[in-house]
Amino acid sequence: MYLANSYVSEPPIDPFTIPGITNPHMNGILWRESWERLDKFGQGQHDWAFLDACMNASDSHGKDGAFQVLAGNFAPAWFFALPGAKSITSDNGLLTTVPFDPVFQATWQEVQRSMANRYKGRARLRYVVMSGVGHGSESFFANSPGERAQAEQVAHELGYPDAITAWEAGVQWLIDMYERVWGIKPIVLCTGAPFDPDAGGTEALQAMIDYGDSHYRGRFGARADDLLFYNPNIGQPSADIIIQISPHCIATGYQFGNHQNVNDPNPPDRLNQALIRGTGFGAHFIEVFADDADNPISGQVLDYANARMLSSPTPTP
Repeated sequence: MYLANSYVSEPPIDPFTIPGITNPHMNGILWRESWERLDKFGQGQHDWAFLDACMNASDSHGKDGAFQVLAGNFAPAWFFALPGAKSITSDNGLLTTVPFDPVFQATWQEVQRSMANRYKGRARLRYVVMSGVGHGSESFFANSPGERAQAEQVAHELGYPDAITAWEAGVQWLIDMYERVWGIKPIVLCTGAPFDPDAGGTEALQAMIDYGDSHYRGRFGARADDLLFYNPNIGQPSADIIIQISPHCIATGYQFGNHQNVNDPNPPDRLNQALIRGTGFGAHFIEVFADDADNPISGQVLDYANARMLSSPTPTP
């Protein structure tokens, strides 16, 4: 899967002219957008022009598509001004949505329902990456002491005994909501301990993986974003979770995390080693950044990885 330039690129890319749309080594494209740009005109005023163009480009060039529309730090300013809306300030200085906030849940459900009504009938849409679980692409939520203190305060304000209990309740709600509105389209939860691993973060993430896998087996997938030529290893969540989910759901895989390494004297080598590692853990997709995917010397190793994934057993519920 080709990683089109991200949701913060301004001006937005033209989906019809990016190299990935004609790259013969890419089977599909992850199209990325931010909530603040989707709803830049106000609540409920969705601007579909970019996402329409993305799916039209996929269809016209015979490429699969996937969506990742980010909430968290990428929520519009008007959301944080809604009466009762909760937030914490991330260490990057930006406000972030809270997954167990009822105001966020109601507002984000409307966004997802509108998206699903518009796009879930597109045959080439293969999976939808969940958002709102953390403050960015992954599930990282309150990993520093300052963030954790804020999360605890919001949890108590909303009647939860602690932030981990609240976060798990919020993520369960999000999983159920995404499954409800997207129906037959698989959804993907990204890894990343939501709290310090030494304070229960890893267990909280695993609990949500287990919840999605047990309740929506075959439609609930997972993605880890730390695939490198030396990482992950057995015993790490980003290896064990993919191994756990891949037999059940085709929407399970990795995002290559080491693009355009200037210290690599032979760029395809590290990419190839990473792809071998990822497919060895059972990945059914691997998202590759444009600078690697567009490099002609990467073509052969990308084709080898495609062949391995296409020949892997089809997941069974």
